[in-house]
Amino acid sequence: MRILAMLAAFVGGASMAVQGRINGELGVRFENGYAAALVSFGGGLIVLIAIAATIPRSRRGFGRLVTALRTGDIPWWHLVAGVIGGWFVIAQGLTIGVLGVAAFTIGTVAGQTISALVVDRIGFGVLPARRVTLNRLAGAAIAIVAVSLTVVVGSTRIGGEMWLLLLPFIGGSLQPLQQAILGSMQRKTQDVVTPSLANFALGTAVIALVCVVVFAGGTGIRELPTEWWLYSGGLIGAVFIAVAAVVVQKLGTLLMSLLLISGQVIAALVLDLVLPAEGQEVTAWSFVSAGLTLVAVIVSSWRRFRRSAPAPAEATTRV
Repeated sequence: MRILAMLAAFVGGASMAVQGRINGELGVRFENGYAAALVSFGGGLIVLIAIAATIPRSRRGFGRLVTALRTGDIPWWHLVAGVIGGWFVIAQGLTIGVLGVAAFTIGTVAGQTISALVVDRIGFGVLPARRVTLNRLAGAAIAIVAVSLTVVVGSTRIGGEMWLLLLPFIGGSLQPLQQAILGSMQRKTQDVVTPSLANFALGTAVIALVCVVVFAGGTGIRELPTEWWLYSGGLIGAVFIAVAAVVVQKLGTLLMSLLLISGQVIAALVLDLVLPAEGQEVTAWSFVSAGLTLVAVIVSSWRRFRRSAPAPAEATTRV
């Protein structure tokens, strides 16, 4: 079961890269990354509403969420997690068609690695404060090198559009805060689906508002693609959330995060090799940047991973 859980986590990370490629392609076909984000997030919302409506525990959890927001037990600003999710999906739609999946993933993971230092240091919600260790600082430094290398090498190929790497970097930087908020909401609602449903609901509302403004400014959609898979990004996101909720109980957050990021980075490179966006190519430097990103994650988590390893059987045996 543990091996199956590890495989599920790795595949879950790979599915996030696939989702990014789908949303990026949809943004290119629409010529409107905001509309692509609305389709993706809205699709995920529909799936989660269907799940919540059929599971009694989730219906009770949603009731607890409404009550907690009304009484202030859950601060209203915790709903900002949905805005963070919306930002991330918008970034996919706007940038992957230009940067490629690999560069987008490197920017995201680098942001996650660096901002996790701050979130862990101050603690938040259900997360206790942790001191900043030398290995975590080293991991953040390696992540910065990986992004810098992506910018320097990619700037010769992408040119003036390289600034778009800031969007996934900011999105990745906000994800540790989002995870902490959703973890706190999950504990208080006693349900896994409810925080995700709240996240998708607010994110969809924010993206829809942005789309109204964009459409009012005269920007529309070029075409409606007929390929069904271009509309599957939201479904992939919803399934990923459900799988992660089960897998984390088997592996713990640290090992699951390492496997998720590994799957995401490797799948991103494969996608750029097999199904590159128009004008994209994978070079040796792409592999170097991706490798540095994986090293940054492993280095920043190494000490905690060793401490969290189970004790040998001899040490836990009782007579």
